[in-house]
Amino acid sequence: MVADPKLLLVAVHAVNHWTFDEIVATYTLSKAECIRMLACLDKLGIIDLLPNNKIRVRVAAIQSRIRRLAAELAEQHHQDLALPLAERFGTALILAMRPWTPESFKRLQRK
Repeated sequence: MVADPKLLLVAVHAVNHWTFDEIVATYTLSKAECIRMLACLDKLGIIDLLPNNKIRVRVAAIQSRIRRLAAELAEQHHQDLALPLAERFGTALILAMRPWTPESFKRLQRK
């Protein structure tokens, strides 16, 4: 998905509850291109593409993927606890949020 900037753009906006019309009005995608991208996301199980190009985000599928990742990280953490102290090291992940638009998205914006 990341290799295709248009597919990534549509995925990000669909998951953030943009409508088909909002995506097409904001970016230089034809209606046909946007429908193709939405159909691909439907096939990947990220959204449901409904009649009249309505979009339903498959929240359960996304949450399931997040739960699997969290379980894997927890398992790795528990395995590390069995190591001697000298072989363990601390790590941290810090997330921050700010408004940001990738350059590839900016290039696709309508002027």
